[in-house]
Amino acid sequence: MSRILLINPWITDVAAYDLWAWPLGLLYWAAHLRSLGHEVALIDCTDRAHPAVRKITPPPRKFGTGKYHSEPFPIQPEPARQAGKIFKRYGLPVDAFEEELTLFENNADPPDAVLVTCRMTYWYHGAADGIGRVKRRW
Repeated sequence: MSRILLINPWITDVAAYDLWAWPLGLLYWAAHLRSLGHEVALIDCTDRAHPAVRKITPPPRKFGTGKYHSEPFPIQPEPARQAGKIFKRYGLPVDAFEEELTLFENNADPPDAVLVTCRMTYWYHGAADGIGRVKRRW
């Protein structure tokens, strides 16, 4: 069967806070694809429990909510700049994302398909960045 990589990309915005933000639709797809016999892997760039961010983010608050790790995004859109806000990438550091791609790649051949979600239309910068990194690699 096919090897399929699912990616929940970074949030790109001037602010973000985790209030149980799980990629439910993507998780449903993962379960369905596995039930069909496909090999499925998930990279969740907003996973605050990922080993790469556990030590660099504040501990979770009551009920598991909390702050994301953030880094300034290379592109600063004009509306954010005019508002005096810094446009950031929320979630995994870029090098951790690249390591996840390497782990997937080292297990076997490149994926047969890569599926990327984007929860909010205006967070497209994170999705586009993730897609660009996947395209450069494969």
